Amino acid sequence: MNRKEDNNRPTIHIYYSSHNPEASDILKNFLWGMEEEGVPGITKEFDESNSVELAYKAALQSRLEVGIGIGRDGSVALHNTKLPPSEPLFLLNDIKNVAVLRSLGTNAARLVKGVPFKSLDPADNEEITIDKKSYVPNNIEHIDLHDDQVRDIVKEILDRLQKR
Repeated sequence: MNRKEDNNRPTIHIYYSSHNPEASDILKNFLWGMEEEGVPGITKEFDESNSVELAYKAALQSRLEVGIGIGRDGSVALHNTKLPPSEPLFLLNDIKNVAVLRSLGTNAARLVKGVPFKSLDPADNEEITIDKKSYVPNNIEHIDLHDDQVRDIVKEILDRLQKR
């Protein structure tokens, strides 16, 4: 869940540079990852451009003591107030893999929950192609189906579910 300002609510703060035109797409992926873990986040735009500074500032303002920063250069940082200001837990540069960005959001939530982190290695994260209408893993082939074929597939799925 994304809220612009609510300092009373325990949330992860995500601060982003106003100079990064891709920040809104990056934010969506962080928020989805956090939402999967059941931890809410709020976003705030800043004129600053350094992701590490933004992340630490966000962590200081978060009741959960966890913050994410998105820099002007596309770098992203995950920070905790228990760490030195210049040493974030994770610092990634110019990440285009949507699954990795989502995993970073998941890891922010897992830091709060105290559970093991997901891998941020692109090889371990299935790339997701961004399409304005849907998100489809690359290994799924697009198949054009006629309405009657879709109807038959849905009927088969429903029949199998009823037999369970």
